[in-house]
Amino acid sequence: STSSPFYLNYSGLLDGIYFYNSTANDTVGNTAFLERRNITIDTLNPNIQVVYPQNISYNTNSLQINFTLSDLNLQSCWYTNNSGINNFSLPGCANVSYIASQGSTTLRVYANDSAGNINSSLVTFVVDSMLPTIQFVSPTPVNNIIQNYSSFVVNVTASDSNLANITIRLFNSTHSLIRENVSLVSPFVINYSGFSDGIYYYNSTALDVVNNANHTETRKITLDAGAPYFEVIPSNSTLVYGDSLGVDFNATDFMSFGSYSINWTTMFEINQSGFLRNTSSLGVGFYTLVVSINDTIGNSNYTIYSVNVTRASSSVQTFVNNSRSNITVFEGNSIYLNSTLVNGESVIRLYNNGSLINQGNSPLSNLTNFSQIGLYNITSIYVGTQNYTSSFETWFVNVTVLPDLIPPNLNIISPLNNTNYSFVQTSINYTVSDLNLQSCWYSLNNG
Repeated sequence: STSSPFYLNYSGLLDGIYFYNSTANDTVGNTAFLERRNITIDTLNPNIQVVYPQNISYNTNSLQINFTLSDLNLQSCWYTNNSGINNFSLPGCANVSYIASQGSTTLRVYANDSAGNINSSLVTFVVDSMLPTIQFVSPTPVNNIIQNYSSFVVNVTASDSNLANITIRLFNSTHSLIRENVSLVSPFVINYSGFSDGIYYYNSTALDVVNNANHTETRKITLDAGAPYFEVIPSNSTLVYGDSLGVDFNATDFMSFGSYSINWTTMFEINQSGFLRNTSSLGVGFYTLVVSINDTIGNSNYTIYSVNVTRASSSVQTFVNNSRSNITVFEGNSIYLNSTLVNGESVIRLYNNGSLINQGNSPLSNLTNFSQIGLYNITSIYVGTQNYTSSFETWFVNVTVLPDLIPPNLNIISPLNNTNYSFVQTSINYTVSDLNLQSCWYSLNNG
């Protein structure tokens, strides 16, 4: 320009750094210079982009604020999580750690440059670092229960602001998974039925939308719907009176056997190993016993067992003059007749030729005189009772004549011995005596 002042307006320049100066000349060639100056034209906002957190849900509140940023004349950065009510500086425009609140958060990160350009980037995300609450509720069985039916109900409640699902899992005794059921709502009720007797385990898991998981304890349940059963039942017993009963039963249960019992406890008992015996003497008769078994939760079973007690064989002995044999005695002799009950009870009877000579409790003794010749039947009789059969024993006493060992008493009266007579003797006079005199005779020539 040839005039002063000289005003020049540059426009339409691209962003960048420019240098400018000025020179003044007069008509005689004198020149004056101004210093060279520079100017930076920056019409662009800072380029900022939040890369973390993302627009998703997180199960932790410990996050980072990470962002990318570019600007030729960057000046400062800051962020707000409550629409600018509170602003927080980002020194050096660097990424920082960030503790987020539960729930939804809108985070906006700002940057400005020295030219006064400002820009921001925002992200909305959800933080849910709280575990869902979950619990078993009634009528869910308590842990370690043993029940005598084959069905049970599992009832689970869960709570979370972002609940995704509830899962109930059922395992067998070896902890192998046999059922898995999922529900999207709470409460969640499963009715398990039709299972065989055995041990089962179950638990439940609640999951929210950010994969926070919480679990119940694992509970154990024992199903024992089946009654215990007999593996060995002895044959019914037939006893002879006086014998003792002793038989073994063997019973078991799929889960846990309990005990044995019987209905007749005044005369019998059964121990917990299944041994049945009588505790008092069993009279002749028929005994019907109910042998019952149960398991530890009350399932029961029974069998009928009978004991038939028959009469025992009695035994009675007859002693004739202390001998169990036939004997011979002489008429007029007295001997002992004895009777002894060897096996039996109550009264015995002693007979002589069918006549009762003594009776009562064993032993019996009777001193008997046999005054007449003959054969005598000596019999001991036990007539029998409810518990013993009848019996008898007979021996014979042969009564014979008493032997005569004394010769007859003979005395000749006439003629006299060694006497001479002057006449012919015509008579023989003598005396004779003997209990068993049979005949008499004489001889003149020594027989």
